[in-house]
Amino acid sequence: YGGLNPDDWDDYLSEPNDVYRQPSPLNEAFGKNKTKLNYGPSRKQGPLYDERNADYIMQKMQPGMEGQVWSFGIYRPHLPFIAPKQFFDLYPETVEVAPALKERIFDPFSSEEIADLPPEPMRRLVKEEKLGEKLYQSQQYNAFLRAYLASISYADHVLGTVLDRLEEAGLRDNTYVVLWSDHGFHFGEKHVFRKFTLWERSLRTPMLFAGPGIEVGTTDTPVSNLDLGPTLFRLLDIDPGRDWQGSDLTPILSGSRDVELPPIVSVYSWQKKRAEEDDDKGEDHVLAWSVRDSRWRLVRYWRGGLELYDHSVDPYEHDNLVPRGKRHLLPEELVPVVEGLEAHIPNEWTAPLGKLKNRSDDDDSDGEDSDADMDDASGANIGREARRIPRWARMLD
Repeated sequence: YGGLNPDDWDDYLSEPNDVYRQPSPLNEAFGKNKTKLNYGPSRKQGPLYDERNADYIMQKMQPGMEGQVWSFGIYRPHLPFIAPKQFFDLYPETVEVAPALKERIFDPFSSEEIADLPPEPMRRLVKEEKLGEKLYQSQQYNAFLRAYLASISYADHVLGTVLDRLEEAGLRDNTYVVLWSDHGFHFGEKHVFRKFTLWERSLRTPMLFAGPGIEVGTTDTPVSNLDLGPTLFRLLDIDPGRDWQGSDLTPILSGSRDVELPPIVSVYSWQKKRAEEDDDKGEDHVLAWSVRDSRWRLVRYWRGGLELYDHSVDPYEHDNLVPRGKRHLLPEELVPVVEGLEAHIPNEWTAPLGKLKNRSDDDDSDGEDSDADMDDASGANIGREARRIPRWARMLD
């Protein structure tokens, strides 16, 4: 993962990414080594990293070629959000906020958005308080969002040049093109920035197929990047040689509307790397799971906390249907929904990996809070982590 195996390719381009030494308010706030938090129009002369990659792959696209597999990665819109100025010019200085924030404009002084979260995500998954702090202290939220949009438009432009070359070479009609990504990006939803969650904003990514026999259309059926392997082998009529995780998506690509696929399971794993990280009551290694079908998303955390969202009425996952993330407060009519989704979590993933030492008196041995704790109407001990206003918001108050 994350590396190049030269033996897998007949030819490849491997060169270092661009380094942008153009300080931004975030760079200045975090220090000179945080160059990934630079953003703004590029000051570099000549083609950038993604354009150089595009030039390389376009040279391979010659008329009459067949039996080829090309892989082409576009780095943007990954951090740092830097792109040529022309793509910033596509957007006004003040851009509209992200759709997931539109119904409830993000208020850093309000804990409403996190009031029904269990404590685990606030302890471990919500890691980007400092980024939010600096964005709001420097009043750069909108500029940062604009840079993100410019980076997306730049990536779209680079992809367009490659597709234009495919057509110019006369290869479009006999080539399968597949576009996918690895994760999304939070811009303040539930007080989160960046990607480290099991929520829709982080896990939902583009996946597009085009080529011979593929119908124009979309599907509401959740699919996974694990589906790429079996689908490509089926499209190319190649024996994969072994069993693959994931599903064959060719029925969907051929236009079928009644395809049933298993729910998509995603996993978040965290392992303590530094000795000084001893919060969370000695949890050295933790796992959390998300299960998503066409209507529901269930998130289950390592200490038993739950989130359940109904995408038929709540596409941006504002309202956790498990009050305070406590299983025993789950409405009776939703118990079968949760149990049905949990059944798709592989058994080998459900055993706790962490050493739960130094546990407080109000914790039961099975990872659930005691009834006395959960029934505390004052809320003094209930989900203290989940209800807190982030540190950076308190500093702004």
